[in-house]
Amino acid sequence: MKLNGIYAALLAASFTTFAQVELNAPHTLIFDTTSDGQVTNEQSIEYDFKGQNSHFVAYNQTEVLSGNVNHAQQLIHFQITESTLNTVKYFTGSASGTGFQGTWYSSQGEKGDWQIGANQQSSFYTCREILQAGQSSGDGLYNIMTDNNETLQVYCDMTTDGGGWTLVGSYPKSRAGGIARISDYGTEPATTPIDPAQLWMFRGSLSYFADAREQVACSQAQCADGKSVYGTNMPTLELEHIRSSWAYADKVEAMPQRTDIPTCRTVLNDVNTSVEGCTKPEYLNSANPNTFVGWQADVNGSYCWAALGTYQSSKVGSSLCLGLLPNATRWALLWMR
Repeated sequence: MKLNGIYAALLAASFTTFAQVELNAPHTLIFDTTSDGQVTNEQSIEYDFKGQNSHFVAYNQTEVLSGNVNHAQQLIHFQITESTLNTVKYFTGSASGTGFQGTWYSSQGEKGDWQIGANQQSSFYTCREILQAGQSSGDGLYNIMTDNNETLQVYCDMTTDGGGWTLVGSYPKSRAGGIARISDYGTEPATTPIDPAQLWMFRGSLSYFADAREQVACSQAQCADGKSVYGTNMPTLELEHIRSSWAYADKVEAMPQRTDIPTCRTVLNDVNTSVEGCTKPEYLNSANPNTFVGWQADVNGSYCWAALGTYQSSKVGSSLCLGLLPNATRWALLWMR
């Protein structure tokens, strides 16, 4: 019996920072009908949870589940109403290991024990889903599902900027500029964000993502010496435009004017750093050129792009910003979550 979403987030919040997280990862509820402090001869039910940790609900054909979690005391309470049997089951418990456990009783006099834990067989479409399900073991490689229900191994940044970032594109320092189409990128994912060897771009649907982060001019771990721009709560079309910006022909077709480029921020959680068109104001009303690729256009300094396009396309790697052209020492990364 899998409890979708809510409990994944509940568990992640209860055992880490008690932060509010989205509830969209599968979990399993197991219960029995003997109140003896252990779950034996268990039964299971699957729900799809919606809501917030402070109040969550789930439905199926005959039942309604509703409850909440007290993060401060790591307590959980919920009830299941069975409309056809006119029965209510009351569940109460506390955090235990990587889940919750407790006792339950019903309005018909039944009682027993129960426990909840993450469903280890669940499929995830993003690194963020993995993180929220409490199944992250830190930065590294994880399997996600594609639109075609195929498994793809990608790199997940589970620690930077709140974590949950899927590496969806990489421009290595060994690659010359001049990439015209996203279809010109490889399909083999980069296995590391530090000096990646692959020129690649994720080709699947971006509908599972909401945030974007582009890092350019990187030569250190976490792109500590490079430049980053961010976007949050973005519609899928804007995420697709950001991906298209990494190929000069696709970019110009998708965004003929610089004003068509999605707005970015130079600081993740500071709306005051928002930059329209992710470009300098003096460029905003001009056409979108094919001389560079990447979301940001000189927001962080001259030649501060993911890479060059048709201009000096033999230059290798990401730009260095600050007026310096690529010299095979920097790479660029595109993340989404």
